[in-house]
Amino acid sequence: MTSSVVTSPIPDSTRSSRVPPALRKRPRLPVRRQQSVSVAPHEIALRSARHGVTALLSSWGLVCKDVVDTVELIVSELLTNALLHTIPVPGDEIGLSVAEAGGAVLIEVEDGGGPTTPAIRPRAGDECEHGRGLALVDAMADSWAWRTLPNGRRSTWAYVSAAPGGGAW
Repeated sequence: MTSSVVTSPIPDSTRSSRVPPALRKRPRLPVRRQQSVSVAPHEIALRSARHGVTALLSSWGLVCKDVVDTVELIVSELLTNALLHTIPVPGDEIGLSVAEAGGAVLIEVEDGGGPTTPAIRPRAGDECEHGRGLALVDAMADSWAWRTLPNGRRSTWAYVSAAPGGGAW
């Protein structure tokens, strides 16, 4: 069964710094497989979710190591940002959705929102332990963005295309 992830295709200019992340559109994918889970806002749960995504991609037959590693890193960074930079609500969990279409993967993390918006920080110093996450996501994903949902929660997504040159999964 084929369903579609909403909004419109990615224009070629989405990687441009002139397009703010909040205005970028998620790609439209003819989704073959999708999995959504709730993740407790604790480090150990984030680690389990990251490993779970790797196992999920493997169970789907996605074995291109570069793409799987990229998706795992992006999941880790987006979940960590959701844990560290959102307003915690007792009992509230972080939503994680992974969709696949023809080897391309769309990752989406929904959190409680917060007083700041996701942004790439100026280069973090060598001694800084934080501040590189979205720069890594920006460098590794084909596109990423965030939006505030009508209920005040925030959705941050990243899109990773299929293996270069249409390589086999």
